[in-house]
Amino acid sequence: MTSTGEFGKQFSGFYRLSVQERRDVLQRLHPNLDFTVLCGENSLSDDAADAMIENALGSFRLPLGVVPSLMIDGISRTIPMITEEASVVAAANKAAKCFNASGGVHCKIDEPYLSGHVQLILKSKPTDDDFLRYQKQLQKIETELLSLANAQDPTLLAHGGGARRIELKLLAPTASAPNSPYFLVAELQVYTGDAMGANAVNTMLEAIRPTLCEAFDAECGIAIMSNDGAGKLVSATVQLPYSALPTERDFSPQAAAQRLCHAAELAARYPQRAVTHNKGIMNGICALALALGQDTRAIEAAAHFHATKSASYAPLSQWHCEHDSLHGQIQVPLPIGIIGGARQKHPAIAAAYALLACNDYATCAASLAAIGLAQNFAALWALATYGIQQGHMRLHSRAT
Repeated sequence: MTSTGEFGKQFSGFYRLSVQERRDVLQRLHPNLDFTVLCGENSLSDDAADAMIENALGSFRLPLGVVPSLMIDGISRTIPMITEEASVVAAANKAAKCFNASGGVHCKIDEPYLSGHVQLILKSKPTDDDFLRYQKQLQKIETELLSLANAQDPTLLAHGGGARRIELKLLAPTASAPNSPYFLVAELQVYTGDAMGANAVNTMLEAIRPTLCEAFDAECGIAIMSNDGAGKLVSATVQLPYSALPTERDFSPQAAAQRLCHAAELAARYPQRAVTHNKGIMNGICALALALGQDTRAIEAAAHFHATKSASYAPLSQWHCEHDSLHGQIQVPLPIGIIGGARQKHPAIAAAYALLACNDYATCAASLAAIGLAQNFAALWALATYGIQQGHMRLHSRAT
């Protein structure tokens, strides 16, 4: 691990090195990591590919880049990133250098929960008294339901996870389908720990569905986990003194910081701008998530759902200037896990975890939130100063 002060010395001009020279630098930092597995052409065998997907033909490669050091909660993390967009990794590295000089990113991780739903199709329109009766009925059988759910996954239970509570929600027909029946939805909340938990929650839901349908004299509907990510929220903050910000030709650091805040505020006021603002955040999050074999579609779905929690679509991050510093924060749901999945089947993904030095959910989640905030800062800084196209097109032209 490297300290903040060592960043500039150790990685100065890193982008100017050859590919092999970059590997050599990181090999000295990670002497036990096999870079031939992480970067080699044959990191995924045909047998492994065939085990991971249906109708496998082989494997498809995308560029693997790296942020050599990003300080997260006082620890330097090497961030692997897989993306086809040339400027993403360059921008993340510029932001990391600035963040590291200011003490890095600090994260707060909520206890990870995953929820799922059982749809109960009611036979008639319920009254208010009926819904009160449903709630009392749930109280009577909740312990039984939780025990039945937890019996489906002893491993999750043994690691401290498991189903914790069930809630009921009544959904009336919509204006577009006025003749549709009323739905009673039973929401199961499961503490997942280091696991993503999707398969466990789906199995639990299907196990408790018959009991629920019988208890409420309802027709069984679907049983499926939710990708809302509401139970896996992660926050990251950074404080950047003006003295640590880059010096641009036409802007003082303070003026550039103020312009950055104005650009961020536009996203808060204008949903059409917020969409692209958040896309830039996901450039970083998804690039790391892909290297770690996470479900990028689930992460994207949860992030954009979270962005709609207010009256309209909103940015996932906020920036403001205070006390001679630029302050940034992000809150993003991260439905991820480090147990099972592609990590056990794909050796290069396992090597990416080793490069990140990640062995728990909290480290993985913090790294994803931190790189998202770094990517957001880099994009806003470029927009607020010399424009997005100057660096982007320079790197794009190099790649074509």
